[in-house]
Amino acid sequence: MVWNYQLTNIWGASYTGGNVLFTLDGKTLWSPVGNRLNVVHLTEAQAHTLPFTARSPLECVALVPPHGRLLFAVDVDGYASVVHAEHGMALHRFRLKGGRVRAVAFSPVPVVGDEADRYWLAAAVGRTVQIWRTPSVHHIYPEYAPFMRDKVLTGHADDVTCVAWSPSGRRLLSGSRDRSVRLFTVVHGTHEMATVIRGHRERVVLVAFGGCDEEALSVSRDGTVAIWNVEYPEDAAEEAGTTDVPSEDEQPAAALDLPNKKPVVRCRNKVNVRVSSSDAEATAENSTPAPLPPGTQVRCADYHRAKRLLAVGLSSGAFALFAIDFNPSPGAPLQRLCLMSAAPQLLRTVAINAGGDWIAAASATVATLVVWEWPGEKYVLKQQGHAREMSALAYAPDGAVVATGGDDGRIKLWSTVSGFCALTWDDVHTGAVTDLAFAAHTGLLCSASLDGTVRVIDLKRYRAFRRLQAPAADSGSSGLSYPFTCVAVHDSGELVCAGARDPFVVCVWQVRTGKVLEVLSGHEGPITALSLGGAHGGLLASASWDGTVRLWNLFAAGSRVDCQVLAHPQRREVLDVAFHPDGRQLVSAVADGTLVLWDTHEAEVMATVDVRRDARQAGARDAVYFSRVAYSADGEYLVAGGGDASAVCVYAAATQQRVAQYPLTSGSNNSNHDNIRNGAAEREREAEAEGDVVALREARRTLHTLLPGARSTRRTTSPLRVRHLACCRTAQTWAVVTDTDGLFLYAQAGWGARATTAAAAFDPQQLDVDVTPAAVQQALVRREWATALRVALRLNETFYVERALEAVPVDAIDPVARALPTAFLPPLLRLLARRLGGPVGAATTTTTTTTTRSPRWEYHLRWCERLLTHHGHACCRNATGGGIVRPTAAYPRHRRGAAHNLTLDAALIALQRVLQRYRDTLQPLCDQNRYLLRVCTDDAVR
Repeated sequence: MVWNYQLTNIWGASYTGGNVLFTLDGKTLWSPVGNRLNVVHLTEAQAHTLPFTARSPLECVALVPPHGRLLFAVDVDGYASVVHAEHGMALHRFRLKGGRVRAVAFSPVPVVGDEADRYWLAAAVGRTVQIWRTPSVHHIYPEYAPFMRDKVLTGHADDVTCVAWSPSGRRLLSGSRDRSVRLFTVVHGTHEMATVIRGHRERVVLVAFGGCDEEALSVSRDGTVAIWNVEYPEDAAEEAGTTDVPSEDEQPAAALDLPNKKPVVRCRNKVNVRVSSSDAEATAENSTPAPLPPGTQVRCADYHRAKRLLAVGLSSGAFALFAIDFNPSPGAPLQRLCLMSAAPQLLRTVAINAGGDWIAAASATVATLVVWEWPGEKYVLKQQGHAREMSALAYAPDGAVVATGGDDGRIKLWSTVSGFCALTWDDVHTGAVTDLAFAAHTGLLCSASLDGTVRVIDLKRYRAFRRLQAPAADSGSSGLSYPFTCVAVHDSGELVCAGARDPFVVCVWQVRTGKVLEVLSGHEGPITALSLGGAHGGLLASASWDGTVRLWNLFAAGSRVDCQVLAHPQRREVLDVAFHPDGRQLVSAVADGTLVLWDTHEAEVMATVDVRRDARQAGARDAVYFSRVAYSADGEYLVAGGGDASAVCVYAAATQQRVAQYPLTSGSNNSNHDNIRNGAAEREREAEAEGDVVALREARRTLHTLLPGARSTRRTTSPLRVRHLACCRTAQTWAVVTDTDGLFLYAQAGWGARATTAAAAFDPQQLDVDVTPAAVQQALVRREWATALRVALRLNETFYVERALEAVPVDAIDPVARALPTAFLPPLLRLLARRLGGPVGAATTTTTTTTTRSPRWEYHLRWCERLLTHHGHACCRNATGGGIVRPTAAYPRHRRGAAHNLTLDAALIALQRVLQRYRDTLQPLCDQNRYLLRVCTDDAVR
């Protein structure tokens, strides 16, 4: 197996900061997660993470006009990136200097008089607004400097928080922390000096234009919504005959040789955002919504220009939707259309889609992302991670589901195909979940916790039906509770083993009765890991801090369980242990910075891998070792991580050489001393402006400890650490659990949700000079169907494989399927499964086409029948370790056979799911038609 994996999804943190963004059609949502972007396809119920990575956490995201196929992303350090929205590749990077960027906005129309159809870009950088010109839409050649800064607008006394363009693209509004709004006018590529609009008592969180340039509104943090009417000099001179318009701005005009004429802004209405304090009040007749409760503030807002809708997010975790009238009667309250509680903590961002019927709200405090359809009053999306750090993970036998546990005691089930959390158990444990394990044959999920219990969950009925406890706690004699740190379950689901921190024992239960069968003692330190392997899965390996690995034969004859001790030479703490898929080898991770490979039959050390150098390269300083290790599905690779290292390394088991390294980049942990100091200074200014004494004291204490030479500046944030890792049994994905950023899912190219949007990786098989797309086309022209299909499969391009497959006539399916080599059976079965049932866990797209569900059901079903008929005997031989792959000295029969069998099994499972779905769909319809025909014939006879 070739190790070719890439990051496809990040779970556990649906949103961490910045603004969420809808696409132009309103069906896809972008959500910043640290220094990456999650893409949520709302109509397809799929999510994935773009491969693009920023230097720091993302702050602003916007669509580049006019087509919206490019994303403009800015991080907290001001580094901007232009990203391809579909493929997730960064096309250009530059920096917006001058301060923190809090908002960006593109003009709705191109620059007036620009033949290249460039657009304006307004960026709120510190206390200024920078105006940039975007690249040319019609320019086909790359430019040295695609973005050109045109002007810097000044005048605000504090940081600018929001900007907005008018519908004509000639006016610009900016709101600031200094509680003022400024109106700029663009004339022939220049900018007149601003008109100052005052009237707010708190910082401005939103400015927006209405349907025309004469209508504007602004929203401040205290909930004040001000509606403004703007009269421009040319309009005022024509209607009122005036030539001079007074202004409150005392700043001298810019040296542009322009007349000092500024717009006249009049307030049409100023009201406060009001919400109901209870449902009874909201439904009572002749009642007006109550004002904001004390301490509740408007933290974010968004305006929909076409529908005239205003959405505001509150610090209480709720959001409200209002209808805006730009010609109201004085003092008229806003018409509230919707009020919804999205999260228990404050909301950081809200957004309205293009249709105006979906509202997205996100909270970074509890990592919650919600999309609400307010006309139908129902959820479109609701995702929330663990309330505390994620601590454990386990793969289901088929690899379609991943279970995660957290320090909050919750257990969540995630779909590897869709990328969403499907189910959550809140009341299973009262303490932190330390380990999870699946039973391969029955699908039972077992969880260990520090509350002294092991729970067994039936995923078919979605209930926890067994609560396993230690003998003393179970009998109630002493009330002793064992804090369990690890768990392992037999493939049959009959035996469950759990290791405790104190006392140093391993408990073995029978699931059917819930009774303790054995209490295995002998370790002299806390149990850190358990693993079941061997010929029949009855060999239990337990790792401990006493520097030993003990092998227990659970199925041994007699009254006592046999034990074999594997002592490490240095007697350092053993942190993790894992069996090879064939059960003949064992790997242990030791605190001295080594990975030790054992022969379980001879109890001898086969090899030792020194990982200290790799751990230091990954950022380890104090704990220079890997605390987690796992075998790949075929046993050819070792995946290791943990300790202080912020990366995962992959080693070849045969040569003990590193073959890959995956840095776990996290925007929240890349902050240096300057970023932290600037953030503390920013919090100090904010607290001083708002009069928050507690926040002001805390910010000043942080600034005091961050002085040059202070001891606390050597490490201001905890490093990103690996808490758990696991590999899927189908060799399609593997995952890593980190302490701060949740779960990182790595998959083969094109797996899962990215299969419908991203291009598949070029991974040819048996490539030769004659294996070209032209050869496929020539074979199809000569009507050599078998040759065309073989060349397309060797090329391994989905577009050409589909073309060659669909071109085969119905009467030629049988000879072509018979002549096809058996080695190409797995990729062809996966393709047929995708064509019959839509995207599955494999690459489905290329740069030119996308694999979708085919309407030719009978045609593809005939292909499946012929392939399984002619190659079924080879599949059976492959299950025993031979028939397809010839064993070699470097790769024994049991290893190579197991690897290929896993790939073929994954294809057969995918095909079986599709066929079962077709059967479940068509059988009720056929039965209904058959019964209806019987009734009709009976009536005709009567």
